[in-house]
Amino acid sequence: MTQDNEIRWIPLRNLEPSDRNARKTAAPAEATRELEASLEAHGLLENLVVRAAGDGKTFYVVGGGRRLRALRALAKKRKSRFRATTLIPCRVIADDAIDEEISAAENLVRVNMHPVDQFTAFNKLLERGLSAREIANRFGLTLRTVQRRLRLGDVAPEILAEARENRLTLDLLEAFAATPDRARQLDVWNKMQSHNGYAPTAGRIRTELQQGLVSAASARARFVGLKAYKAAGGTVEEDLFAAEDEASVLIRDVELLSDLASRKLDRARRKLGDGWRWVDMILEAAWDVTRQFGRVKGKPEPPTDADSARLAELTAEIDRLKQAAYALGDDPGKPAERDRLSAEIEKLEAAVKALDREMHSHESYSPELMACSGCIVTIDGQGELVIHKGLVRRQDEHLVPAQPTPGPAANTSAPAPVATVLADGAVGAEADPNPPPVPPEPAAAGAPSDEPERPTPLPSGGQTAASPPGAEYRPPQYDHREPDERAAAIQDAGLRLGLAEDLRLIRTAIVKARLACDPELAADLAAYQLASAVFGGSPYGPLAIEITATRDVPEGIDPDDREAMAHRSPGARMLAAEAADLKLDWLQAPTPRERLFQFRALERSERRRQFAAAISRALRPQLAIDPAAHPETEAVVEALDIPFHELYRPDLEHFWRRMGRREMLAVAAETLGERWAEAHDADRKETLANAMADAFGNGPPPASLKLADDARRRALRWAPPGFEPSHAPDAESGTSDIAPASELPAWMND
Repeated sequence: MTQDNEIRWIPLRNLEPSDRNARKTAAPAEATRELEASLEAHGLLENLVVRAAGDGKTFYVVGGGRRLRALRALAKKRKSRFRATTLIPCRVIADDAIDEEISAAENLVRVNMHPVDQFTAFNKLLERGLSAREIANRFGLTLRTVQRRLRLGDVAPEILAEARENRLTLDLLEAFAATPDRARQLDVWNKMQSHNGYAPTAGRIRTELQQGLVSAASARARFVGLKAYKAAGGTVEEDLFAAEDEASVLIRDVELLSDLASRKLDRARRKLGDGWRWVDMILEAAWDVTRQFGRVKGKPEPPTDADSARLAELTAEIDRLKQAAYALGDDPGKPAERDRLSAEIEKLEAAVKALDREMHSHESYSPELMACSGCIVTIDGQGELVIHKGLVRRQDEHLVPAQPTPGPAANTSAPAPVATVLADGAVGAEADPNPPPVPPEPAAAGAPSDEPERPTPLPSGGQTAASPPGAEYRPPQYDHREPDERAAAIQDAGLRLGLAEDLRLIRTAIVKARLACDPELAADLAAYQLASAVFGGSPYGPLAIEITATRDVPEGIDPDDREAMAHRSPGARMLAAEAADLKLDWLQAPTPRERLFQFRALERSERRRQFAAAISRALRPQLAIDPAAHPETEAVVEALDIPFHELYRPDLEHFWRRMGRREMLAVAAETLGERWAEAHDADRKETLANAMADAFGNGPPPASLKLADDARRRALRWAPPGFEPSHAPDAESGTSDIAPASELPAWMND
């Protein structure tokens, strides 16, 4: 009889697996590799449990079958420390022991090492001088796995202590380990403590930790390139728990990255040369940045011989690589070569696509077109350089040369027509089918002209002054979904698309400012839309109730232009003055809970005022003439009884110069009288625009205008089309509860 618990050293070749082993399910291949590496590096750390077969030679392994299989696999390797004759320490069980019980007990009566202890143990090995690669080899792990465990073991001790006590889940611990910066880890950890027991998600922790960093997959980083960024002294950190691609690498010196990107853009800008009216650089422009501009089309240039040769070279190389990949077939012995070829083909195909796009994007612009348009030098979403050429700002539309019109030769001494844009996008000489008659006597040489400075196409011989090649003009696409019905309504009102867009914002800003002074009406409007969305299934109403402040100035324009428009928009000025007067200190509280407490501590009148201010800023921009205008908004405008003619006066630069002659004369005839309009019918556009600005402006008009008193009063009461509400209040509707101007806050009367 075999003595129980006897330890014997048995040759590996004499050990056989027992069919009574309780573990029947095979371990994953990855776990088997890890075990083999550990046995090779550390030897057998735990004895096998065996039973004698009875022949005095063979022993069946009851406990440790997985280790036996790993030992046998290692014995077949030439460089392994194990051989078939290697003596293996085994504990021999008694004859009366139950094999299944022994096997089950060995697997069940054990406590796995706590993950935190595993992580810190790996860090101790690192401290003893082992590299991450060496640790990976000794434990049969991938380098990435070891790097992750080392990062987890290096998390701030305060956070590790919580994880060791199982008060922090592994996925949250991995989120904290996304950065090696312990100070940032603790900062986010301390913020978590103020959430009253509600732990944030792993995604939220990562977001907090990575604030102020930029992904290497961002357009800006791709544009600069990691190599160039690091060469300039930039540092990165890697989120080891993200996918193994550039998105896991984070740029730490964002200011340096932006500076490098700006320099690279500036080099591209300088290559454009002089002659453009303006050139803007935008690091990462919105996809619709060009919608705010009109565009003149340049003359397409054929591809260069060098580009064509390069394209042919790349195409031939792709064909060669594809043939090489096809020759490999399904050979399982060459996966690395197949992957290399696929990656190379993908890289070359991307280069072909970029080169083809570049070859078909070359356009040349005449000096006349460059003088009325500009460029935006920016980066697209893939990190590629993009140059938008031939962009025309709203205020420069009148500078665009007219397209040539067929017909007999004309008097070349006549001033060249100027292209303007109708609401439906048509282009014509000042959009006027009835231009003023040409005076019988030519102007004296050197006489000053009242027309604005603009590039004029040069005449050739006795022919009509021709537009430069490619002078086709496309108007701004302020809303690519803008229906024809809306454009037609704008045209019928005598406006152009760009001017209507500005007026829509100016008018709505005024309505917002007045609505902010009427909490009761603001509350009614908000309650109406909420009830409509919840009970009526109509979530889309006059308010962006999510809640989002709608814009008061156009998007995608130069910052200086944006500031200038905000200054000349009375509503924007009133809103800014009101915001400065609001008690918003509660926004500085460190947590949302504390912010709510501080907000509720405000006086009721202040809370109501801030409610009205917030509701008013969510109002969607519209003109009363818009076919899809919200009738609820127009009802609000009626209730507010806004004196638009007092708050907004059209000026020369931003209103009258952007109107057509015909439209200005129509306004003049309706407001100032038919006789006044007829007297100015022969005026050039610039002369007429100046006269309209004087007649409708706040300052006293010059006597030369010969403006009657009643005409002047009508002019001062005139507001642009779409400003007044679409329906006047009925007699039964009562008067508005809005306070008279004398009782409004001081900022409303600025």
